Amino acid sequence: MKNLILLSITLGSQDIKQAYRRSALGAFWITGAMALQIATITLVFGLLFKNPLSEYLPFVATSIIIWGFISNSLNDGCQSFIVGEGIIKQLNIRPIMHIFRTYWKNLLTLAHNLAILPVAFLLVLKGATATIFLLIPGFLVLSVNILWMMILLGFLSARFRDIPPLVSSTLMILLNLTPVFWYPKTLGDASLGHLLLGLNPFYHLIQVTRLPILGQSPTPENWLIAMSLSLIGWFVAGLVLKFYSHRLAYWV
Repeated sequence: MKNLILLSITLGSQDIKQAYRRSALGAFWITGAMALQIATITLVFGLLFKNPLSEYLPFVATSIIIWGFISNSLNDGCQSFIVGEGIIKQLNIRPIMHIFRTYWKNLLTLAHNLAILPVAFLLVLKGATATIFLLIPGFLVLSVNILWMMILLGFLSARFRDIPPLVSSTLMILLNLTPVFWYPKTLGDASLGHLLLGLNPFYHLIQVTRLPILGQSPTPENWLIAMSLSLIGWFVAGLVLKFYSHRLAYWV
């Protein structure tokens, strides 16, 4: 398992280097693009809905960075086995390696994008609180859920090539349904809105990582749903790995 993880890290790091070969800024082009997106959304939606900059900028910056990590991981997860076709057909390596490889690549991108947060918080003179330590279990829960989703999407995409564009379109819809650009409190007392929000798994996954950064604690409901998802998801993913790994070479 140790060698598998080391191989995943090596290949994932190589993917980043290959993507930005001969580029002066490398992966920081992604960081620059995300910083521009955060600034644009903050100005437009902040002025449109009259949101105080001191609260809205940290909220948007944190939300977009976390959502970008989720959406990029899932979109890339669809391509994990397809991209690794050559390795899968030539070497007898466990399929989970390709998932770890893709996850590590997106984790490196996230690390670059996190450089935006200190700047955003500094601009509004907002500092970290003790709740920041809750980010550790929150990010672990988020990662565990992302990994099982990537496994399922990777196998489905290898078998059915319509899955990647379907996932991409679905994530674009979920972006609007999940409080990334807008506050959850915007729903007010609307019971239907809160029901839809409560049933949105991505809302809870974002909350367990976003709230500690913003100086708040995730609710017991956030933790319960996020952790329940991880248990159910990994049970299903384990079955898929057990019964379909040997078919992967024929699908890609």
